[in-house]
Amino acid sequence: MSSSVRKAYPVRKAYQYDTAWDLVSKREDSLNEGKRLSDKKFGRLKRFHETTIDSKPARKLRLFLEELPMPYKLLCAIVFAQDSIYKTPDSVLQALITKTNARPSKLRHTGLQILCYSQITMKHGRDSSETWEQIVSPTYPKVKDVESVFCPEMAKKIKTCQVKGVECKKLVLRFPKSTNHLETAKAFPAFVDLEICEKYMGELVMRLFGVDVNRISDTELGFQMRHESGIMQNTSCLSLVEALRGRTLEVFGKEIHSAIAECENYKDEAKNKINTTTCVRAFWVEGEARIRLEMEAIAGVAISNKLLWSKQ
Repeated sequence: MSSSVRKAYPVRKAYQYDTAWDLVSKREDSLNEGKRLSDKKFGRLKRFHETTIDSKPARKLRLFLEELPMPYKLLCAIVFAQDSIYKTPDSVLQALITKTNARPSKLRHTGLQILCYSQITMKHGRDSSETWEQIVSPTYPKVKDVESVFCPEMAKKIKTCQVKGVECKKLVLRFPKSTNHLETAKAFPAFVDLEICEKYMGELVMRLFGVDVNRISDTELGFQMRHESGIMQNTSCLSLVEALRGRTLEVFGKEIHSAIAECENYKDEAKNKINTTTCVRAFWVEGEARIRLEMEAIAGVAISNKLLWSKQ
């Protein structure tokens, strides 16, 4: 073999603890910033899921990854080369496992979504450049029996909501339904979108977010709000503040409140004393108002099943 060929395939070295943790942190940051996986990283994820691989390096990598929570299992599968993991001392790998499991998750919504649709595209042979929305196609359940999920008052609003006199879609469900294993999907987000008409939006915004919406306009992007100081402000998104978290029970009912409260992102935000949660948000974009609720995929699937398979 020529020297030029040998240079193209360098011998893998064992990971040192600091170097390995730095690799994980940098990849974590890049995912949170929305950077997609390269072909090389995508290939590592694919090899991780190949059940026919039975080499010693592959087995050691799998044993290491099995000790990590699902998001970091996938993250480390694309970060670490199996040959280098094979040469890395068990004490270093155990230290990485301990640190990963002991700290709050830093993987946020964008990073989780990239990992989720990367896994789904790999399993189903799709183009890895597809967006989350293309892969997790929306579902529009019938709203006849929304009382099975929402409290009576909210259910009534959903049933009677109209935009410019036309009945709107009202409920949109998005969750990673392409996977057959809920345990695999449990770390990834599911969304319940409520398309809300102007008739109810002002009241709901006040009850949920404690904000007086002076005017909702379909000619401007955003809610127009009046602050106590008298200053007017336009914004396209509102997030639930920490002090008002309990209002999800009052507005949506026990089923939705419990699903949101068990969301890992929701719990992380509370634990880290973050003042707002991205798990309950209101949007007004291009004349379309909606409230978006985020929860774990398992809770999202359970709620969607109640909505999709309730009595007709």
